[in-house]
Amino acid sequence: MKLKILFLLPLVFLSAFFISYCQDVPDAKAEQSVYMRVVDSETPFYLDKSEGEPFFYLPCSYFVKILEEDENFYHVECFGELAPAIDGFVPKDMLISIDYDVQSPYMQATVTTLSSCMLYADNDAKEGVYHIFPDRSLTLYGSYFEQGEENLYLVCYNDKLGFVKESYLKPFTMPTHPIPLPQNNSNQVVETSKKQSPSSNFDGLKTAIIICLSLAGVIALCLVVKRKKPSETATTFVDDDF
Repeated sequence: MKLKILFLLPLVFLSAFFISYCQDVPDAKAEQSVYMRVVDSETPFYLDKSEGEPFFYLPCSYFVKILEEDENFYHVECFGELAPAIDGFVPKDMLISIDYDVQSPYMQATVTTLSSCMLYADNDAKEGVYHIFPDRSLTLYGSYFEQGEENLYLVCYNDKLGFVKESYLKPFTMPTHPIPLPQNNSNQVVETSKKQSPSSNFDGLKTAIIICLSLAGVIALCLVVKRKKPSETATTFVDDDF
């Protein structure tokens, strides 16, 4: 009986290792990034799917969080760290897929007012909602290009979202994300940081199988030898179950 228990031990060990291995292997769907990347400074962000006038243009090199998709658009969310999150729609052909983790996907940049200015609710700069004094720091979302006029920038100030004119801001350069853009921007998958390959787990599983099978073979051999061992006396019987 003891030998039979010993014979089962390798199988128990192998089962436990296999269960642990299955838990360690990452699920491909879980690894898939929920973010996509902006690779063009004229990537429009719409408040709805009517494809009318864009609300603003997303900053090149940064990321948006994908909420859902349909035939022509991604429903996306951006920001939510230094400024309130906003959601809208981006044409599917304007974003590229990624397969790596992004620690800081959204722009975390600010601009400073040069002089007193108005925060406008719309990108036509007609509806003023807030007066901002000089030297105030505004969280930057992106830009809006005026036709024949100066640029407007979508910003957040005191939790109010709106647009300010470029002439009222101190000179600045639109920052880029630390992760370099790919050489080719044609919706390719970018690989800048590799996940750990599961091949090492396969090697460990193979080693465990070999050890367990070897141990099982030794125990089986001991069983065979014990069964063939002659009795010490003519009246004594050896029961392998005890």
